[in-house]
Amino acid sequence: MANQVEIARRLGLSQRSVSAALAGKSDVSEATRRRVREVAEKIGYRPNAAARAMVSQRTRNIGVVVWAQGGSPISLHETELVSGVHDVLEPSGYTTCLIQMGDVERTGDGIRRVFNEQMLDGMLICCGLQKQIRERIGEMTDK
Repeated sequence: MANQVEIARRLGLSQRSVSAALAGKSDVSEATRRRVREVAEKIGYRPNAAARAMVSQRTRNIGVVVWAQGGSPISLHETELVSGVHDVLEPSGYTTCLIQMGDVERTGDGIRRVFNEQMLDGMLICCGLQKQIRERIGEMTDK
């Protein structure tokens, strides 16, 4: 299995050392970082976002709420806005998640999970929200 424990076993290192090497921490020598990266590539290691979120308590996901209703096309203005938000956040390791206004207005669908299960680190609201929609989002999250 391609995980940090396997890399550590192959190199005779601790899992903490492998984690630090993969994160580029300064307390690991360049030679060790290079060996860890080589083994990681050889065995097909890929970081696990869910595991990282559990440890860091951060998902690195930012929700972008746009006016479009579910099933209707997003306007050119909204497309450019979401693209700009993505361009700013992506270099810092964030993913943007599009949330259409119609999804927030509906009851009983998966959008509630986004708020209840803390799938987002934050939310950017890019539309003139009516008061009841702001209140609805407020009911779904304590943040």
